[in-house]
Amino acid sequence: MTKEEFLIVKEELINVIINFELLKRKSNFLKQTYLLELSDEIRSEMKYSFENEVMLDSIKKVKDGINLEQIKNDIVVSKEELVKKLENFEKNLKSANELSQRCEVYTLEDMQEFDTRFANFCRLYHPVLKIRVSDVEKTMFDLLSKLYQDGNIEAFDKLYKECESKFSSIDINSNYDGYAYFYSESIKNLNNLIIKMQNSFPLNIEDKFLNYDSITALIGEKRETVYDLRELNKAIRKDFKLNFDVEF
Repeated sequence: MTKEEFLIVKEELINVIINFELLKRKSNFLKQTYLLELSDEIRSEMKYSFENEVMLDSIKKVKDGINLEQIKNDIVVSKEELVKKLENFEKNLKSANELSQRCEVYTLEDMQEFDTRFANFCRLYHPVLKIRVSDVEKTMFDLLSKLYQDGNIEAFDKLYKECESKFSSIDINSNYDGYAYFYSESIKNLNNLIIKMQNSFPLNIEDKFLNYDSITALIGEKRETVYDLRELNKAIRKDFKLNFDVEF
């Protein structure tokens, strides 16, 4: 393979890498938007879904003849698990709020310029462009990539300035055939990941974030789900009390 042919493959990989990284940032922003817009509904859905599952499982265990004290102990453990899930949810919600407040400082031009700078950074130092990459480089890249996904320009610039010297340039050493094969496989793998991301939450409902009306409709759908879960929760609680003689 000639150098010119190799550079074509390399450029294709770089474009796929940049597309992949941009898609990850879009996905992260959509997740944060979803969390902020539907926080009450998500919290309620999480709570009712978990409680319903635990109560139904406990009732089944009674009918299967499992020791009552063991079932009660299992319920205690499950309730502790729910507390942890809700605490983690609140942490994620706090992070989403912080991201939203931080991004309000930046203009559209700021973010577009940030996209361009990160694309140039990937062009030089993305781990996929190297057959071998040090643990330090991988760690630093992952940290910078996370800051990019969070839209944290200030923190990104600060960390990049501190760790830029830790990144090494790509050294092909005329091994065009070896690198070309590696790059071609990387292109296939990344394109498969891109397709998977596009068909997964939240990118698969991206159209629901386009305007106020579509977001309002999404909230309405989620509230209907919560209503159904709450009504089911009331019914299951009655059955639970009949089996355990106590409230859940």
